Amino acid sequence: MGLEDLEDVIMNCQGDEEYGELLMFKDQEQVHFDNPFRAYLEGASVVINHVDKEWEPLNKLCQRLSEVFPHVFTNMYLTPGNSQAVHPHSDDRDVLLLQLWGGKHWKVYGSPIPFPYTDEQVGKRGQRLSDAEMGPLQLDCLVSAGDVLYMPRGAVHEARASERGSLHLTMAIPSQDFTWAGLLLDLVRKRLRDPPNQRWRRAVPLGL
Repeated sequence: MGLEDLEDVIMNCQGDEEYGELLMFKDQEQVHFDNPFRAYLEGASVVINHVDKEWEPLNKLCQRLSEVFPHVFTNMYLTPGNSQAVHPHSDDRDVLLLQLWGGKHWKVYGSPIPFPYTDEQVGKRGQRLSDAEMGPLQLDCLVSAGDVLYMPRGAVHEARASERGSLHLTMAIPSQDFTWAGLLLDLVRKRLRDPPNQRWRRAVPLGL
């Protein structure tokens, strides 16, 4: 992704979520700017969720990866120098981080909830984690342009851009969507829809 590609992607995403969701963060809080380029110059990180909807090479890469995994999508993070977009948190998916430009200092901690579902992610919606909640530091590294870092589902992590700044992609594999528990629930739902099991369609008694 060159500078012209980056500019086109950001401009297409402004005010049109069909091309991806455009968000901005400063001092680890979500903020609003009318212009994302101005936001970046004033120290805010620019995040585009589902950027693969906009940039064709990423869309093709996600399609190729979907031949191996059930589903893959990509988010983009453009972060000014010496800044951190969001505070430590965990995700409900496995992620491959692709560093395109600049660098980021990553810290990866434990997993307070192993293999979390969406409602079990920690450090989201303004929640600040204590040191005890984050767990022991597992990895402390600098990721530079051309590097790839794997982030396991549930691992608490945080990242700060190098002095130059950073542009990286997250190739998200939403593994919480295809768990053994999910497979079993789907099988049970299917069986309960069979004609011999129509009694399970009835409403439960009032007060139960």
